[in-house]
Amino acid sequence: MDSLPTPHDDADFTIDLPPAEHVPAAPQPDRGQLEMRAMKEAIARVEAEAKANCAAESRAAAEARARALAEERAAMDAA
Repeated sequence: MDSLPTPHDDADFTIDLPPAEHVPAAPQPDRGQLEMRAMKEAIARVEAEAKANCAAESRAAAEARARALAEERAAMDAA
């Protein structure tokens, strides 16, 4: 049989690139700034939870008043 020449493989090559320019890293916030941010976020969560609780209590009180008025009206209608 005729032996066929092996095809040339171009998959192995190198590229000469210029060295990368030094890019300074973004400044990291100091510990005090991180702690202040964490405290502000915690305060915001507590305030949101208190607001939600207050709204739930107000809604429950309004529902109780509405039920009481409905019972009074039903009693007046029955009399």
